Amino acid sequence: MTPRPPPPPFYLHASLVAVHGQGLLLRGPSGAGKSAALLALLGRGHRLVADDVVEVIDRDGRPWGRAPVAIAGRLEVREVGVVAAAELFGAGAVVPAWAIDAVVDLLPALATP
Repeated sequence: MTPRPPPPPFYLHASLVAVHGQGLLLRGPSGAGKSAALLALLGRGHRLVADDVVEVIDRDGRPWGRAPVAIAGRLEVREVGVVAAAELFGAGAVVPAWAIDAVVDLLPALATP
């Protein structure tokens, strides 16, 4: 029996960061704080995998994430634009792919009267 090919990749509106060896997928609607949370984590020495769009692939039966080629190593900073993460946080701040170990669903802040 020939092995079954892996499923095709799919894309999520999310960010992926490696924190203490664990891949955290940050999901939520626009304005929920995905990029702000990612910037805070990168500022503490954690590593960027993907910002805004995560390409999810199957690697030996586990979900892994990576950035699409067009945006690899870049992140969007509100009111600044798209920047290279290595320029802000150093060359070691970016990794090409990481296993997705946990999903964090962010909710937009509630408006106060």
